[in-house]
Amino acid sequence: MDIQPRQLVGLFRAGDLDAIMRSRTIWICASCYHCTLRCPAQIKITDLIYALKRIAIDEGIFPKRFPVH
Repeated sequence: MDIQPRQLVGLFRAGDLDAIMRSRTIWICASCYHCTLRCPAQIKITDLIYALKRIAIDEGIFPKRFPVH
């Protein structure tokens, strides 16, 4: 991941969605929920990543070779 979960939450809180959408992080998340389970603040990071994926797909922002259904 080019943006770690802690950085992702920080960028989200700062309102920098552009930096998140340009990164590969939301596309290579394995959805293992490991970051969510380890988060000391109990932030549901995986759910945040899913929401960001939906926003990106709706706006047509995704890697060219990424299969979007």
